[in-house]
Amino acid sequence: MELFDYCVQSKPSMQATFRTLRADFGDGYSQEAGDGINTLTDSWSISVRGRLSGVVGDVKSFIDRHGGYMAFEWDAPAGGRKLFKCREGYSLAHESLDIYTLSATFEEVHQP
Repeated sequence: MELFDYCVQSKPSMQATFRTLRADFGDGYSQEAGDGINTLTDSWSISVRGRLSGVVGDVKSFIDRHGGYMAFEWDAPAGGRKLFKCREGYSLAHESLDIYTLSATFEEVHQP
């Protein structure tokens, strides 16, 4: 398993998502339960700024290599080393000369 060990820009943001099951009944009553044993999943919005021939290009290659379906390890700012996938790809913004900002979302995955 490959480790994502690049420095991301300060203040990455985390979104916590709960997986639940819900059944609604005709009288307004509903039943809810957690979906599986790992009901809490984190996703992190990260960004990297620099040259396309440097760190931004390296991060782009890393994400491309994993293709949205292969997991990698990352030391998230809160919670330590976990497994993530970058399922949605990334965006690349040209800022000036050879300076770019790459933005992506890392979704936590749970594997046996």
